[in-house]
Amino acid sequence: MDEKKSPEEPLLWTLSEAARQLAVCQRTVSRLIDQGAFPVVSIGCRKYVSKQAVLDWVEAQTRYNSRCGGSAV
Repeated sequence: MDEKKSPEEPLLWTLSEAARQLAVCQRTVSRLIDQGAFPVVSIGCRKYVSKQAVLDWVEAQTRYNSRCGGSAV
C-alpha cells in the first residue's frame, strides 16, 4: 500500500519566512538571493526560497566559520 504523507512544514518559504527563520531582515535575504546564496522559485508574481537551500547554506556557513575560528588576529 502506497501511503502519501504530506509534509508537516512547507518546502518553500516566502522571503519574509526565510528572514524570520534566519533572524535577519527581508532585505538581507534579498541580498543573499542576489549574491546567489539561494535559488529563487517564482510562482506567479511571488518569490520563494527552498527551505532545504536555506538549511544547506546555514550548514555550509557553520562549517566554513568553524574552520576559520582559530585564525582570527
